[in-house]
Amino acid sequence: MKDILVRNKIYPDSKNLFRVEVKSINEVKTTCIYVLDTNALLIPFKTTSHSLSEIDRIYTDLIKKNQLLIPGQVAREFADNRPEHIKQLFQQINRLKDNIKLTKTSDYPILESLPEFKKLQEYDKSLTELRTKYFQDIDKLMDVIKSWKWNDPVSKVYSKLFDPKVVYEPILDEGKIESELDFRYKNEIPPGYKDSKK
Repeated sequence: MKDILVRNKIYPDSKNLFRVEVKSINEVKTTCIYVLDTNALLIPFKTTSHSLSEIDRIYTDLIKKNQLLIPGQVAREFADNRPEHIKQLFQQINRLKDNIKLTKTSDYPILESLPEFKKLQEYDKSLTELRTKYFQDIDKLMDVIKSWKWNDPVSKVYSKLFDPKVVYEPILDEGKIESELDFRYKNEIPPGYKDSKK
């Protein structure tokens, strides 16, 4: 049952609600603490290597300024979700083979003496050889991906950047958290209430 006075708990100081001042991003970006969530840590699995190097540069800069934190729970969720993202990448690379269809100029005895037809047959042979090499190289790439433990490009960058001082492990009161979650679920208060079915 919803709490009929839920807004009193969300906004306990009603007298000053109209005096709230929110600073712009430009005002806070050089002094605020950036706290990453799991989705932010997983983004590089879907970006280009250029983007990963840019992420590395930005995170390095924020860490030097003591402006970056990763909650311990986010680190755990990254560890849980990382294998699935690598699996998806592996499957996408494997599907590249489906995009290359085998060409075969059929046998047309009537055309065999024509130079134009012979040229097409040469192309067929070259394309078949190229396709075979392409598939072999895809297989080699898939072997590399299969060999990744914690040495994939994303994990290497994070290993270099996220030493223990960057990962924040708060002291948690489990009973208090469960009570807070229950309250949020019942009263549909973000963040968290949409996860109640999970």
